Amino acid sequence: MLRALVLGVGLALPLSAFAMPGYWTNSDGQSWNSTYATGHCWRTPGWQKGDANAQCGAYLMPKPKPVATPAPAPAPAPAPKIITLNAVASGKAYMAWNKAKVTPAQAAKLDRELKSIKMADIKDIKITGYTDRTGPKAYNMKLSKERADNVAKYIENHYNIPADKIQTIGMGPADPVVSCPGTKLTPQLIKCLAPNRRVTVEVDMKVTKTVPAN
Repeated sequence: MLRALVLGVGLALPLSAFAMPGYWTNSDGQSWNSTYATGHCWRTPGWQKGDANAQCGAYLMPKPKPVATPAPAPAPAPAPKIITLNAVASGKAYMAWNKAKVTPAQAAKLDRELKSIKMADIKDIKITGYTDRTGPKAYNMKLSKERADNVAKYIENHYNIPADKIQTIGMGPADPVVSCPGTKLTPQLIKCLAPNRRVTVEVDMKVTKTVPAN
């Protein structure tokens, strides 16, 4: 009977001692820990580094590779802004002496100078006609207004602008651009006074522009 118990103990010891490979354990499978530090267990003679586990020798286990955090997606580029600005366009047409008709050359000049109004929101247009100092004042006032009206009709029809947005004024010989000597009507005087025979166009408008976002 005694021998059987001894044999039983002899068999039980190896079974419990190696319940955790590489470390000594008790009959309950608990490791025999060192008092040196937590996780330091008593190793068996056959211990190998690969026997380290979370309970015993966790500090010897290979460190898990850090999970790479994907780089955040770049923020989308801000959309450009559409802004509306107040703007002014101006044009000028020079008239032949004693004439009020808009010639093709004068119309082409106006188109070059006023091309920006095609895509604009027109607020109002002011058209002012002038004459030179030759001829009676009353006649010149009428002629200057007729010049302004003819330019207004061209702009109204060519640019499809409502007539109620166009204002015309006749100023006669007022505000001369040049001064020329002599009072007698001669070809030289008519040529000298040519810059005074004009129609000016001033357009008050709003334009839409696309600008980069800040």
